[in-house]
Amino acid sequence: MIDAKRSPSEPISIKVELFGSARLLCGSRVIDVETPQLTNTQELTTTLATNHPELVGKVIRADRRGLLENYTFNLNGVSFIDNGVLRLHSGDSILLFSSQAGG
Repeated sequence: MIDAKRSPSEPISIKVELFGSARLLCGSRVIDVETPQLTNTQELTTTLATNHPELVGKVIRADRRGLLENYTFNLNGVSFIDNGVLRLHSGDSILLFSSQAGG
């Protein structure tokens, strides 16, 4: 549910939890991101690419409009995120990891 006191375009604070190559490239397990409450994966990847250009071409597409094919986003460890509109809340966590399994 969208916070009635807050405009959907007003920035909120979320965390992006990094796994695998993304974590190694950024040198961090978690990064803080400011994003509108109503956003989408394209806006999210553009924000990540601006703040962490080391991800571009390795995790984020070169055009910064999405993740590379073998990466995915997950919201709060509960649901995978498609390319539709995201309704985020302050304190949400977006998990960024490779969608490929390995052993």
